[in-house]
Amino acid sequence: MPGNGPVARGCILTRVGPASEREALAALAGWAGVRAAFLTHGRFDLVADVRGQDVDAIGQLALRASLLPGVLSTETLLGYGPWAEDHAGPAGPAGAGHRRALCLILAQAARIQDLLGMLRALPWTSSTYMLLGAADLAAFLDASSAQVSDAIRAVRGMEGVVSVESLVEPA
Repeated sequence: MPGNGPVARGCILTRVGPASEREALAALAGWAGVRAAFLTHGRFDLVADVRGQDVDAIGQLALRASLLPGVLSTETLLGYGPWAEDHAGPAGPAGAGHRRALCLILAQAARIQDLLGMLRALPWTSSTYMLLGAADLAAFLDASSAQVSDAIRAVRGMEGVVSVESLVEPA
């Protein structure tokens, strides 16, 4: 691939023991290759949007995450395809009044490219890519606290979406 920037991307989904979430988040968020990391409500406690030079670099980040004190388990979903895109949306800590969410989307196969375009058109989208793993697409959203539900409903209502698992940052 042209250029020297990161070419691999993925999501590290982490389950953390009681009282360890903030420490794990602080450690993970400071690592090179972590584009965004945040606590969530849902079956995972922590989500990280990661980049690396190759799949091995993503694997090394996932291994480091699994070795953090208090981490019970991790699940890593790899992004792929020429349609992966980072957007101008915020990628660091959410600003005051903003909440982040990761939408893991199961989609009708024939609609995946169309869905990527529709996701990119949403004003709340900061990153989108196709996944190898338990979902077809990842969409990272950053919306005001008042709009986060609207953003997720917009994703769920797109033609071709079969289901959406939303991992939302607490208010």
